[in-house]
Amino acid sequence: MEFEEIPKRRKIQDFFPEETPRPKRRTRIDVKRQKRHKVDTYLDDADWQSLQRYCERADEKPSVLLRRLLRQFLREEKG
Repeated sequence: MEFEEIPKRRKIQDFFPEETPRPKRRTRIDVKRQKRHKVDTYLDDADWQSLQRYCERADEKPSVLLRRLLRQFLREEKG
């Protein structure tokens, strides 16, 4: 049984392909929320416990509280 040599194939690449129109993909998150930035906050144990106690009394999540306080601080800094 003899093996035939198969010629090597070369890929010809089209450098200017025609772009086909693509439908917009649906996402669960709206565009405004997609452009948000993440901020990490690190607290020591005493501050963390104090924040937890306040959040329990106010019935508010720590992340929501920190966002609200940060916005308030930035508004005061603007003027």
